[in-house]
Amino acid sequence: MNLGLTGKRALVTGSSAGIGAGIVAQLAQEGAIVCVHGRDAERAEAVAAAIRDQGGNASVVLGDLTTDDGAEAVARSTLAAFGTIDILVNATGGTGDNTFTWDTTSPAQWAEQYELNTLSAVRMIRHCIPAMTKAGWGRIIQIGSIASATPLPHQVPAYCASKAALPVLAVSLARSLAGTGITINTVTSGYVETPLLKSYANDMSGGRPWDEVAPEMVSALGIAAGRFGRPSDLAALVAFLASPVADWINGSNIRIDGGQCAFTN
Repeated sequence: MNLGLTGKRALVTGSSAGIGAGIVAQLAQEGAIVCVHGRDAERAEAVAAAIRDQGGNASVVLGDLTTDDGAEAVARSTLAAFGTIDILVNATGGTGDNTFTWDTTSPAQWAEQYELNTLSAVRMIRHCIPAMTKAGWGRIIQIGSIASATPLPHQVPAYCASKAALPVLAVSLARSLAGTGITINTVTSGYVETPLLKSYANDMSGGRPWDEVAPEMVSALGIAAGRFGRPSDLAALVAFLASPVADWINGSNIRIDGGQCAFTN
């Protein structure tokens, strides 16, 4: 299927590694002109260079989205380079300290998680909407987490709650942007094999090798597909949602978790 993404200009936040890197590479493969975002110049440039090596068009923008000034600088730099932003994928996020519990997470740490997982997306949306509205077309895609559907009972409560805000945000914004040609959707991701997941597994297992821990985790989590997800699994769905052919999908929360919620529910 031709997704019609050739020449579309896409900014993927948090795309210097993990899920975001998979998404930005997929969009470039579909013909989009992409901007790789991160806070580490070396990692972001490595992702962009790999895209260019495959014949894609990629640039890099750096900045901290947990501050108003940082998010504005990222948006301004991207708009200056691209002229507009057709597609915004908010993939920035993180759990913070994997040992955080209800007892040990302070209000300040809760606020930090909302800055990273929720307000970073809000900031970028606010900066990108004017250009999309002017163009009469746009796609905004949030990368959520299965932790919002099946919160962990004893760990990272602030992460779970801050990610849970994204689907509600998307519905509200979809209604607000009715008639503009802009759609916003959430992709709620299950457990994907990324450096973040491996770090979490390392912390929780006392440093056991990933190859030993991963099959046990898949079984314990009840992932019906029998494996963790790959960034490419999410990237294919995001590319479809970013395309003109998906214009009737709006305000939706699409879960992609290998059947985990089907098993646990």
